[in-house]
Amino acid sequence: MDAFAPDSAGYFYLSSASNDAIIAVEPEGRQTVIRGSATGLNHPLGLAVDRDGSLFVANANAKSILIFARGSSGNATPAARIEGPATELIAPQALAIDAAGKLYVFDGPQTASLGGAPHYVRVYAASATGDVAPLRSYEVQTKCWTNAL
Repeated sequence: MDAFAPDSAGYFYLSSASNDAIIAVEPEGRQTVIRGSATGLNHPLGLAVDRDGSLFVANANAKSILIFARGSSGNATPAARIEGPATELIAPQALAIDAAGKLYVFDGPQTASLGGAPHYVRVYAASATGDVAPLRSYEVQTKCWTNAL
């Protein structure tokens, strides 16, 4: 599994980037899988859940964020997406949502061989969908992490 995210209603989600799938576990323990061509999943690396129970997926190879409704399963179509040139997304990898509902995306090349290539934290408004520009983008110097290890 590549990422894990719980929600306040007792659901939790696990992503499998190599299988282009999300495993959803309901509060009673019943498991379902979100997978198939309609989902748009393409190397899902990061997950986050907002206070309404919507599941946000960092869809790395498609340069997008997919948003699924709580309880989605099977070949479900996302309820919304953040994608397009204005988003500035390169390869979203990790997600977080703050108390105000803003979405934070760790974004940048996935390959270590691109050492020194810029990575970013992009911040989107709570209600962001579509081809929307981030509120802010912060460059993160990841090369120094490799040297520190």
